[in-house]
Amino acid sequence: MNITLKQLRAFTALAHERSFTHASETLHVTQSTLTSAIKALEGEIGIRLFDRSTRFCELTPQGARFLPAAQRMLRDLGESLEEVREVAGLQRGSVAVAAAASFINFVLAQAVVDMARSHPAIGVRLVEEITSGVCRLVTDGEVDFGVTSLFAPAPDLDT
Repeated sequence: MNITLKQLRAFTALAHERSFTHASETLHVTQSTLTSAIKALEGEIGIRLFDRSTRFCELTPQGARFLPAAQRMLRDLGESLEEVREVAGLQRGSVAVAAAASFINFVLAQAVVDMARSHPAIGVRLVEEITSGVCRLVTDGEVDFGVTSLFAPAPDLDT
């Protein structure tokens, strides 16, 4: 099955507007483009979604049943894209850091406070550990990075 975003947008707009003219204006497309998208969607799923005549356009029972799912898919995709943009723009996300207690207390604690002011939707988890524990947590992927003094080479880590 190959349903496109264009088809889902056309379907939800037409279901909301109940008019090809108004739905095409809402989407800023021609009526023929809207009609083609609806026909392609109906062909792809194999059912008629609208009862239409020259005077009206109404959802069929199958169309009414499909509408909430189509709206949910468009909403979920929009939210997912927004979340990806926020993470990429350092507006949302999380980071886990392992370090010795003294480094956490005297350096990281204030850095986290400062970062929270400028990036309030980024969560920070601080993990107190000794050197061998910091290395293990980073190697195992339990934290994003660690700050410690290495007393021996750590070939599995970028240092």
